[in-house]
Amino acid sequence: MASYGQPPPPLSFITSLLVELSRSPSHPLIGFRGQVFTNGQLLYKIQLLVSALRNSGVSSGDCIGVCMQRGPELLAAMLAIWQCGAVYVPLDPTQPRERLRQTGLAAKLTFLLSQQELQLQMESLPFALIVVLPLADEVPDQLFSPDMLDPACRLPAAAPAYVMFTSGSSGQPKGVLISHANLAAFFASVQKLWDLPDGLRYLACASFGFDISLFELLAPLVFAGTLVLSDASECRDGELLLHLIEQEHIDVVQATPSLWQLLCSQPWPAGLQPRLCISIGEALGKSLAQQLLPRCGQLWNLYGPTECTIWATAHQVSKAMRMLVNSSRMAKKFRLVSCANWK
Repeated sequence: MASYGQPPPPLSFITSLLVELSRSPSHPLIGFRGQVFTNGQLLYKIQLLVSALRNSGVSSGDCIGVCMQRGPELLAAMLAIWQCGAVYVPLDPTQPRERLRQTGLAAKLTFLLSQQELQLQMESLPFALIVVLPLADEVPDQLFSPDMLDPACRLPAAAPAYVMFTSGSSGQPKGVLISHANLAAFFASVQKLWDLPDGLRYLACASFGFDISLFELLAPLVFAGTLVLSDASECRDGELLLHLIEQEHIDVVQATPSLWQLLCSQPWPAGLQPRLCISIGEALGKSLAQQLLPRCGQLWNLYGPTECTIWATAHQVSKAMRMLVNSSRMAKKFRLVSCANWK
């Protein structure tokens, strides 16, 4: 306990971010299926979820599962979990029930957040269920302010932020725990790498069960941009996704080489050239890179295992390159370190 007169510990990275969002409540933050949600709407939903979690008995350090279909409610759920000082554990609703059960047990979940349309499926799992309703259209008169912050938001830098599960070599769920400090250091490194200006529009198309989704979901908040969230059908269809990128004037696109290949197989709209294109998760071949270069303002090839907080190496691809480095070879060439240690 702090002694009398001692200043409170600093706000966590995420809470400081929410305070910044509260300064411009009418900013259009999220686009999804033709709807636009503002900073104020997201912050209001977060506060409702924080109250629901606290009333249910959630404590700092608890692991809270989030199993939802694509939508802005997932972002609100993740941020509300962090506001409670708890740990975000994403689960994929398309996975078999037994896989979800194994993952949840491995994470020692205390609660599971989901949606009404998934309620019957989730109730069959051995975890206490909290149903998250859609983001409300209205914004209350009393918006988020620093005075409304939960005391648990003043977390030590080393406090855990999320657990991502991979299959591991055994095929059993393997959890990787990442701290708030690593997440904050990651975004500080991103800003040093690209110096991203305010107002950019970011596409989110990665599965929420992969850590690369955290860049897509949080970068628009960190860098005062707009998040355009693709729905499940657009994620699977190259034509629909390319149309979304064009229609929404997307500036930043992150995708695996497989998805980039799917996009390049479609007729490319004249004049479409996102400012920043990121290839992630697989080896980027020379042929695909040559297709992408004239379609991108900048093309970057990134790599990083889950343990290294999303990315660990970054390389800008240019026409002058003689050879593209396979991602697995990059891992051997560069020392992979926690983002907390990045310079």
